[in-house]
Amino acid sequence: MNVLMIGELYQFGGASEIMETLARGLKKNGHGVTLLYGYNYAGYEVEEGHYVLYENSVLRRIHNRLRYWEEKWNLGNLYAYCYVKFLLKKKKIDLIHFHAMEGGFLHLPDIKRICKKRKVVWTIHDTWPFTGGCMYYWDCLEWRKQACQNCREADLKTDYKNTAVNWKRKKKAFRNKGICYVAPSGWMLDNLRNSFLGGEEMALIENGIDLDVFRPLENIEILKEKYGVDPGKKIIMFGAGSVKNRYKGWNYLKDALARLEGKEEFALLVVGRGAQEVGQLGIQVISAGYIQEKQALNELYNIADIFVLSSVQDNFPTVTLEAQAAGTPVLAFAVGGIEEQIMPGTGWLVPEIGADGLRREIEQIFADRNWAEEIRRKGEMARKRSEKLYGERRMTERYEEIYAEKK
Repeated sequence: MNVLMIGELYQFGGASEIMETLARGLKKNGHGVTLLYGYNYAGYEVEEGHYVLYENSVLRRIHNRLRYWEEKWNLGNLYAYCYVKFLLKKKKIDLIHFHAMEGGFLHLPDIKRICKKRKVVWTIHDTWPFTGGCMYYWDCLEWRKQACQNCREADLKTDYKNTAVNWKRKKKAFRNKGICYVAPSGWMLDNLRNSFLGGEEMALIENGIDLDVFRPLENIEILKEKYGVDPGKKIIMFGAGSVKNRYKGWNYLKDALARLEGKEEFALLVVGRGAQEVGQLGIQVISAGYIQEKQALNELYNIADIFVLSSVQDNFPTVTLEAQAAGTPVLAFAVGGIEEQIMPGTGWLVPEIGADGLRREIEQIFADRNWAEEIRRKGEMARKRSEKLYGERRMTERYEEIYAEKK
């Protein structure tokens, strides 16, 4: 089977990670896979079998000028739609697989028209497909019954985009199109069932990762020396595609660390864009920046004693899976699909969002003189659970079952 996968950002973010991982697994099983992205903001060299709609600055400028009016009047993007049609014919595509579709690289009429061309599977990485525009809805439930009429997200209420109108347009564009919606978590599946997509075909397939890349390593002291990490420190790791992303809860972790008892004993290892701007916390900070090389990222997971995921809402983040596969237990808020990723024997969940809860849990983890042994035990259990549930092969095979049903 020849599959066309479509997503927003080339080699950036969790949705892109899952696209690439699934594509690799499908290719191993003999399928043809073509990947189309909207943007390549990082400017990476585009690999064979990958395409980017707005790859050069001229196309981006034209697109940005037209996007205002296209979205205001709910018009299609002729260039983007024709590009997809070209790939469908050139690559003899049998099935289309949507991933992250926000960002305006395709408009709602384009998505609607594309669904008429081939059977479609859509992995729901965030809540954008059924809200008036937000990727995560916090505690707002306007999207369920009230059509996002009272939007609290000031940055979404632009001159041209009324969230209530956008919600209604999505409902018309996405329902009754024969799409199979795939949720990576039970939390997201429940959201889908309570949205205007509740009557559509849907399935639950957890995200998977390459367990040969993300794995426990030996010679940790050598790795600490390589990255300039003090071997006498208790290492806390934090990572996000962008540290400034407010959904990632950096402010909570920052405040927790600033008030941490005995903080001179700790070091913070930060991975992600904006890591260099973390600021002064009164503890050693190692800013690794954005790491594209997976082997290097796995080395950093192995250096850490614990990984802190301070996200205030998330679906099924890959960083949790990667850290646990590397044998590093995760501390996180009990929100979204994260609750399904972390068990009592593999990590720690903080029931309430806030800096105080994080600080208390970190202090408690390291208070026992046998803390290193407890962390090692949880890390081993996390790795075993990853091997059972979150491998690339398992995810790929479950998607193949969905594809076969759509033939």
